[in-house]
Amino acid sequence: MKTKICIKCHEEKNLKEYLFYPNGKLMNVCKRCRLNYQNKWKREQRIKRGLKGNAQKTHCPNGHLYIEENLRKRKRGRDCLICHRERELLRKRKLGIKEQNHPTKEEKLIQRRKWEGKRRAIKANAFVEDVNPLIVFQRDNGICQICSLSIGNKKWEIDHIISLSKGGKHSYANVQLAHASCNRKKWANE
Repeated sequence: MKTKICIKCHEEKNLKEYLFYPNGKLMNVCKRCRLNYQNKWKREQRIKRGLKGNAQKTHCPNGHLYIEENLRKRKRGRDCLICHRERELLRKRKLGIKEQNHPTKEEKLIQRRKWEGKRRAIKANAFVEDVNPLIVFQRDNGICQICSLSIGNKKWEIDHIISLSKGGKHSYANVQLAHASCNRKKWANE
C-alpha cells in the first residue's frame, strides 16, 4: 500500500485518507486535518462578523434593529437598510445629487397610457397631439363612451374613435374613454 505523510499532523497515512485537487493532484493534508482547518476557519469568520455559533445578529453596529429582509443582505457584508440609506444620502449630498421623487403606481400607469397612444400614432405616421388621459377622463365624466356605464374602479383605456390603423389622429377630438373590455370588443368587431 502506498502511504504519505500529512504536513499538519505529521502522521503517515494511506492515500485513501487524502483528498485530491480539481486538477487531479493529491493534497498534502489528510481529510481529518483539512476538516479541522475548515471548521476552525468558519468559527473565526463567525467571530469576525459578530456571530457566535448559529445565532444571528439582531442589531447593526449603529444600534438599528435588523429586519427579516435585510438579514440576507447583511450576510453579504452590507449594513442594515437604515445605515445604507443614511450613507447614500450623505454621498448624494456631497456629490450634489438631488433626490428624485419616484412616481406612484397610478402616475406610472397614466404616464404609460399617455406614451402608448402617442407611440402607436407615431408608428402609423398619424397626426400626434399630446393627449393627457386624465383630461379625457374628466371630459367624459368617468363614463365609458362605448357602453355608457360608469368606469368606477375598473380598468379603463383611451380609445381612438377612428383607429390609428385606419388613418385616425391621436388628438382630443378622436379619443374617448372606454373600459378595457369594451375597447377589446370594439377592436374585435372592426
